[in-house]
Amino acid sequence: MIYIFGSPMSDFARFLTHCCDGVVRRQAETFANEFYYEYLKEFGSNEKVLYIIEQLKKAYNYCFLSQAFYAITVVQLLLRGIPEKAENDEIKNAFHDFTEKKLFIFSKTRGNYFMEK
Repeated sequence: MIYIFGSPMSDFARFLTHCCDGVVRRQAETFANEFYYEYLKEFGSNEKVLYIIEQLKKAYNYCFLSQAFYAITVVQLLLRGIPEKAENDEIKNAFHDFTEKKLFIFSKTRGNYFMEK
């Protein structure tokens, strides 16, 4: 659990980044931004929602990027414990391959968004 006062999209991006695999996350992104926006309008604070859906989607993309890099650093911390825990080099290499695959997929799915801007 992380307690941070900030953007609602930061919470949303953190949830989708850390709690869902890529397939579920991409499926959720097709409808979840609009759903979450409507939820914030209905159940948020008494103040008017000060942004439009396009701004919310842009905020999500930036928050997703920061959360993805955060996840990468956490994985690297976890990988440091593998040499003591891994029974053989094949298991250790499987963990490293998994991390490389995630980085590659991230660069293809989200990296292009930021390169176009």
